[in-house]
Amino acid sequence: MANHTASCLCGKITFSLELENYSMSACHCHTCRQWNAGPLMTIMHTGKIHFHNKELITHYQSSEWAERAFCSACGTHLYYRLKHSGRYYIAAWIFKPPLPLDFNLQVYIDNKPDCYTFANQTHNMTEADILQMIEDKN
Repeated sequence: MANHTASCLCGKITFSLELENYSMSACHCHTCRQWNAGPLMTIMHTGKIHFHNKELITHYQSSEWAERAFCSACGTHLYYRLKHSGRYYIAAWIFKPPLPLDFNLQVYIDNKPDCYTFANQTHNMTEADILQMIEDKN
C-alpha cells in the first residue's frame, strides 16, 4: 500500500490515504453525468482518509443510500459515498501526481448516451445490477 495525496482545485481541501486499489470505474448514471458534466470516474476506497480543512467539504444527499461531496470554496467534486457501507468512490483525477490507474469497470452502462464510447475493454454493469447489489448490502 502506498500513501497518496489529493486536493481540490483551489487547494483549500487536501487529503491523504493509503491505497491498495488502483482500479478506476466510470459511472454513466444520469445523476453522475449531471453532477460531473460527463461520466464520473472514480477509485473505490474503504479505508481511512485524513482530511485537512474538512469543514469546507459540503455533502449533498443524492439518494437514500448515497451522498456526494465537494469543496464549498471552488466546487471540485471530491467523492461519492455509499452511506450503508462507508465505501468511498473518490474522483480519480484529483490525486497529485496522477495515479497509475487501471480503467476496468463501467456502471449504469445502459444509461450511457450513444454519443461517446470508451476504447478500454471493461466489465460492464447495468442499473439493475447496481440496484440489486445495493439492496443485497442493506
